[in-house]
Amino acid sequence: MVDQPLERIPQPAGSPPPYKDESGAINAETDPLLPPGHQRRHGAHRRRRLCFTFSAIVLLVLGAHVLMRHHHRHGRLPGIKYATEIDPRWTRDCVQYADWVQEASDSTSDRTSSSDHFAHVATTSFELPLSSDLLYLISRGALSHGDVHIDTAQADSDMVAVNISMSYDYETVFEQTKVCLLQPAEGRNGVGIFSPENLHCATPNWNCTHYRTNFEVWLRIPTGLKNEIPAFVKSLETDMSLFSHRIYYLQDTVFFDSISLKTSNSHIVSGSLAARQAVLRTSNGRISGVFNTSSSLHLGTSNAPIDVDVRMLNADNGKATELNMRTSNSRVDAVTELISTTSSGTNGIFKIDARTSNSPLDVSTKSAPVDHVLYFTARTSNAPASASLHSTWEGAFRIQTSQHTPTVDPDTEVPDPKGKERRRDVVVRSVRKGVVEGSAAWTPKEEHRLGEVKIRTSNAPLKLRL
Repeated sequence: MVDQPLERIPQPAGSPPPYKDESGAINAETDPLLPPGHQRRHGAHRRRRLCFTFSAIVLLVLGAHVLMRHHHRHGRLPGIKYATEIDPRWTRDCVQYADWVQEASDSTSDRTSSSDHFAHVATTSFELPLSSDLLYLISRGALSHGDVHIDTAQADSDMVAVNISMSYDYETVFEQTKVCLLQPAEGRNGVGIFSPENLHCATPNWNCTHYRTNFEVWLRIPTGLKNEIPAFVKSLETDMSLFSHRIYYLQDTVFFDSISLKTSNSHIVSGSLAARQAVLRTSNGRISGVFNTSSSLHLGTSNAPIDVDVRMLNADNGKATELNMRTSNSRVDAVTELISTTSSGTNGIFKIDARTSNSPLDVSTKSAPVDHVLYFTARTSNAPASASLHSTWEGAFRIQTSQHTPTVDPDTEVPDPKGKERRRDVVVRSVRKGVVEGSAAWTPKEEHRLGEVKIRTSNAPLKLRL
């Protein structure tokens, strides 16, 4: 006899319906109206179905585990496909592709801790002429990210070494990336790291981070064995999103006529850098360190702090040395030194512009030459602002906030930096609520150019020290 659903078993006329439990479900094993034999057969049938379902689940899990181990061992993982190939425009200037060498994954050569815990590591290297009009590093694609290190190498060489290590888990990733030497024109030499622009998952909700990578890029500038004369770099540029940048202690061994470092969502840190002009830009990552500039230094980020020490050198040739700092929703902290490179060590023109929002701002000048000219502008909002200028500064100031009264803290007892027993006079006057203007000068006054200070915030204290 074939078991039938309980609801289809014919019932004697006038019989009550099959027994249901409290949830309303028909319970074959406890229904007192069913014959005892039928109760036993239906219970056994239900147990067989449960055992079969459980066994099938166990086999599926074990099979998936074996499959994953197999693909991990052979460097391939199912469920991923690439939506795009590498854009051919990125590689059109490639003249030589990387010659990779596979290393043990626990090797520590030229790699930081961010490269740890990958199944595979491959390395390659290139050489770029130090005399190049432009040295550059560039990256594009969803798999191109990591760290850039700019350092020196004690070697009697006229070639800059670029050493790259790629850490990855699956061969498919390695096959989908290209690293090459770039020569778009005579005198312009660089290295590019390229990968597909987008990754799409073939399996819905698959985690594409299984295809993780990390690149370590070391750019080493030769300084000679004795470091007698700083190496001179005409121009160095990077355009590498998602690559952190670290500049080592280069100010005494390398001088950059121009340097531009560009990334995103990563920090830029400088041990010490000397350049005529420098531009450092990122987003959602801090900029910090020591800088020396004789023309201009531009620092830009967002949602992250700027914390720097800057030496600004000026030859008093009619052109100002500039420091420009921009961020948002995070602090600006800067300590500056203003230095005149004239034979007398006096005069010099300087400009400082610092801006953020919703976060504190603090800029100070701990030294400055006699008779220098400083134009200083600072702005934030909804947070305190403060500035401290050297006693040699002379000029007019205007400071403004809301909900608070700006304060000026003058030092009128400081001795005359010229040794002429002049007196330091600071005049402060309130223009209206929240706005204070004034001036600072050494008297008797001497004819020379004067500086200007403008500081502004809102809903927070503001302080100027003179």
